[in-house]
Amino acid sequence: MGVYHFMGLGRSVGAVTGPLSYLGHRFQRWNNTDREFFGASGEECQRVQGEKVGDVQALVLFTTAEVLDGTVQCYPYCINQPGLCPKGVSNPQSARPIRGVLHDLLPKILRPLAKGRNCIKLYWCRVDRTDLLATFRHAARVLLAAKSVGSLGKETWFNLTGGNNVTNLALQLSAALTGSPARFYYVQAQNPDAEKCIHYTHEESYFVDLPLLPIRPHEASRHLVELVVERGSIETPALFTQAKEQHWSQIQDAENLDQFRNQYVRPLLFQELITTDGEMLRPGRRWPLMRPYYETLDAIDGSVSSLGNLAKNDWFEEEDLPL
Repeated sequence: MGVYHFMGLGRSVGAVTGPLSYLGHRFQRWNNTDREFFGASGEECQRVQGEKVGDVQALVLFTTAEVLDGTVQCYPYCINQPGLCPKGVSNPQSARPIRGVLHDLLPKILRPLAKGRNCIKLYWCRVDRTDLLATFRHAARVLLAAKSVGSLGKETWFNLTGGNNVTNLALQLSAALTGSPARFYYVQAQNPDAEKCIHYTHEESYFVDLPLLPIRPHEASRHLVELVVERGSIETPALFTQAKEQHWSQIQDAENLDQFRNQYVRPLLFQELITTDGEMLRPGRRWPLMRPYYETLDAIDGSVSSLGNLAKNDWFEEEDLPL
């Protein structure tokens, strides 16, 4: 089982090719440090048998319609020697439609990571870079489709280097709110010349692992807020009684009212999902912001079985990239 890399894609080709060239270098070298770097990848039986893990099985690129149809072209780029950054970029490759550039560059860069595959899956997800909720809806559907493939789902790494803030925040939210384990990273260029390079330009401090922020709330949190919303206002003791009647399996670690208040009510107050009005609890100002994301996940639940099926939508494309 290989890794599915989720990546935002703007106009910089190197945001996609650079980290892949870095991973290919380490995958081929495979010294002790490299084995540790890829050590959490793959299945346990693969690691026990000493197999290489962390190979690339598919790329999922999140980008705009203008990038996909070639209306917007890539920035000029430089074909540098892996691991080196030229001083000044002479004879840069001219701007071209990004899709065609990646078709040309990716096969050679991906071969060291393909573990013998003669092609990999390449997926294109069209997003609106100005609309966070709409982009999240697509990202969450894609992630849940990938996770539904096979008994364990696909291993996903998220590259947050390319694309804009909306795209990258939507990717982070999709993993956090679905509770999907993932590895997050970005790569950093040394200088403006390095940003134009298609291969990694240095090894030390180039690849930066990021933590997945634990923003997914407790399973009971949404239900408690919805009880408050349903009532309009309710005192904490009454909420505790109603929660025990309807959602006891989720809050049974709260044995009394004080524990319930400390473990469940206070975090919701801190997040402003609920608020207090004297002794009464009322819906908080942030609940309307969070609700559409939960409703999105409700709508998706069970409706997507694979990335191939998802490609029936006009905003998602699947192709085989020969290596």
